[in-house]
Amino acid sequence: MGFHSLDANGVIVDINETELTWLGYSRVEVVGKTHVSALLTEKSKEILRNAASRPHTYGASGYLEYQALRKDGTIMHILA
Repeated sequence: MGFHSLDANGVIVDINETELTWLGYSRVEVVGKTHVSALLTEKSKEILRNAASRPHTYGASGYLEYQALRKDGTIMHILA
C-alpha cells in the first residue's frame, strides 16, 4: 500500500518506498519539496477539491477514484 504524509501546506513530508516506486521518484526528489498537487492530474485535483468541500457527496462508498502522474508522465489510477 502506498502512503504519504503532508504538512499543513500540502507538501509531502513522508512517503513510503511503495509509493515512490509506483510514481518513479526518489525520496530526495519528493520529501520537503513536492506539493501533492504536482502529482495529480487536473481532473483529480478537482475531484479531491470537491471531496474535501462536500464529504457527504463524494466517497459515499468510502473510496475515491483519482489519477496520479508518474515521473515519466504516465498516469496511475488510484482507488483510495
